[in-house]
Amino acid sequence: MTEPIAAILSMKTGRPVKIQFTAEEMFTSSRPRHATHTYLKTGVKKDGTFMARSGSSLVDTGAYLSHGKAVTGALAWCFQLLYKCENVSFDSHCVYTNTIPAGAFRGFGNPQITFAVESQVDEIASELGIDPLEIRLMNVLHRGDMDRMNKAVLQSYAVDECLTYGAEKAGWSAKRSEYARAKSGNTRHGIGMAAFGWGTGAKPALTEAATAIVKMNEDGSVNILTGIADMGMGTKTTFAIIAAQVLGISPDEVKFVDENIDTGTVVFDKGTHASRSTYVGGNAVMLACAKVQEKLIDQGAKMLGLDRTSVVSKDGCVAEKDGSRRSLRFAEIVADAQFGKEPHLIDGEATWDQRDNAVTSGAQVAEVEVDLDTGKFKVLKIVAANDVGKIINPMSAKEQIEELLSRGSGTRSWRI
Repeated sequence: MTEPIAAILSMKTGRPVKIQFTAEEMFTSSRPRHATHTYLKTGVKKDGTFMARSGSSLVDTGAYLSHGKAVTGALAWCFQLLYKCENVSFDSHCVYTNTIPAGAFRGFGNPQITFAVESQVDEIASELGIDPLEIRLMNVLHRGDMDRMNKAVLQSYAVDECLTYGAEKAGWSAKRSEYARAKSGNTRHGIGMAAFGWGTGAKPALTEAATAIVKMNEDGSVNILTGIADMGMGTKTTFAIIAAQVLGISPDEVKFVDENIDTGTVVFDKGTHASRSTYVGGNAVMLACAKVQEKLIDQGAKMLGLDRTSVVSKDGCVAEKDGSRRSLRFAEIVADAQFGKEPHLIDGEATWDQRDNAVTSGAQVAEVEVDLDTGKFKVLKIVAANDVGKIINPMSAKEQIEELLSRGSGTRSWRI
């Protein structure tokens, strides 16, 4: 909300303008989440099969609309994303209130509706005497099913696998039996689970395209120009890994053009939102690097006096395929291209347009301890199983998941 103020002040003064909030102003000027009242109704067979689902949400956007409309739409999408059911309806309304405005925050409406849906699933399971894991596995969407709201096939979706794996690692069945028997004393223990689904990019609600320009330098390093902003989630590192893998160089040799750039000089990008940076921007970087590699092969083959089909690009060199020692380092190839008889750049530009909304999914299983007298509780253990697709940057992937878990001490294990 402050960008227009900064822009107008800059236009009036002809000077750069920076608006900086105090900590107190940060907490009193906006709320990260939209408060939501949700009502759900589900028709279920005695065996636990979902037959009809309806819901309605009242979304509090505060004094200004901000992202209220988009969050309200996200609620409807997430409502139908976990479980299959032939008869589904959802009605949501965004309302102004005389309160602090709400804005965009991680998950963008997903926690509000998923909390309601998963809470009701537990209530249904309890009423029917069915294991909460069993009723979820019975009704959950699978890879190949239809995302009814977007009319798209779920090509990457493994909620069932995440639920099963998470339950196995948490000792779900044994712990449920153990805690069900231990009903004496004021301190009780319990184990519960919840699942989620979430998109990668906002396709088809928004056009999702990103552009990248990659230029090979005289020393064999590369410069990348992209419009995606790294807001601390490791985007630059991830892009460097992608470029390095395509070109066969070290990530340390990848540099970014990000000083003194603005919308007049940077390449086109839709913005840093909707968990899209690696998926959309990374594909643009990959395609641009592939074009650089093709130019390296063409130039290297020409210098070696060979047909381009007889050489290969790897490990920072263009070399003969037959295993001979004839090879040229990228630095030599770039120098010859730029300063030879026909000067030209070894560069690549590509725009990648997202066609499908690649959906991520996961499940968490939590053990808790509750004091029945005071209501105080302690989280003892959380097992998080997430289908994240192909991991490019393992450290970043771990941090994204750990961000959602307890920061307390304990052992964490990973299977990638």
